[in-house]
Amino acid sequence: MESTLLQVRGVTTSARDTLAARAARSGQSLSAYLRDLLEREAATPRLEDVFDRVDRRSEVSQVSSVDLIRADRER
Repeated sequence: MESTLLQVRGVTTSARDTLAARAARSGQSLSAYLRDLLEREAATPRLEDVFDRVDRRSEVSQVSSVDLIRADRER
C-alpha cells in the first residue's frame, strides 16, 4: 500500500487533545488513530453518491417494486 504524508494545520489544541485521548483509550498512537479515521472516512461513500446510484439503478428497472409486492400478496 502506497502512502503519503498529510499535514493538517489550524487544529485547535482542544481538538488535538481530545483526539489524542481517544487514541490512547483505543491503544493507538495519535497518528495511527487519525490514519484509521481518515481511511474509514475515505472508504465511506457520501450519502449523495449512494442516492445517485439508487436513482441510476431504479431508472434501469422495468419492474415496479410496488407491482412485485402486490403480485406476491395476491398469491
